[in-house]
Amino acid sequence: MIVVSLKEVGTSHWSEERLKMSANSPVSWSIQDLSARLAIPSGACERFKELVPEHIKDFTRRTVRSPIQQMIQINELKANPFKTRICRIFSTSKLNNGSISFEDFLDMFSAFSEAAPASVKAEYAFRILDFNDNGAIDRSDLIKFLALITGNEVHNILTDTEMRIIIDMIMADIDMDGDDRISLSEFLHIASKMPDFASYFTMTVY
Repeated sequence: MIVVSLKEVGTSHWSEERLKMSANSPVSWSIQDLSARLAIPSGACERFKELVPEHIKDFTRRTVRSPIQQMIQINELKANPFKTRICRIFSTSKLNNGSISFEDFLDMFSAFSEAAPASVKAEYAFRILDFNDNGAIDRSDLIKFLALITGNEVHNILTDTEMRIIIDMIMADIDMDGDDRISLSEFLHIASKMPDFASYFTMTVY
């Protein structure tokens, strides 16, 4: 039986109830117990096991990592235009190479699960769209966003003028203080007004 140490499980965005549950629980659980008790998406543990070499028995160690080149090819991510950015946001690699540990993997699929609060999804979505990591979504980030969702970098679907018009419209709708950038609070505000927002940031483990 593979046992997962609680210390190895990512808890950065867990609810207070889940954290209390983990604090009052046994030191270690089986994969089945861990998934059931902490609402880890079904199959996530076994899914990560498939991504590491068979000879590695303790895949929960933080030094055991799946390289980003492998991660972006898994079924759950390969069709997502933001797959590389998603891996880099959830990766805790000190080498900043986007590789994913078991803990990172759990964080990723917990945040994108149907059970995750919309506010959690919105905060991660903001971080993903902040491509230059300056704490705000600015025009350069929106250019990258539009290029990814339209394939513009390859197919040149939008002209520079069309790109500017779309970005102007986005800023007019979301940038409430007029500083030509979208803050986290502005992003969370608009996300809260979109009833289907959470469904756009849901990912299921196959």
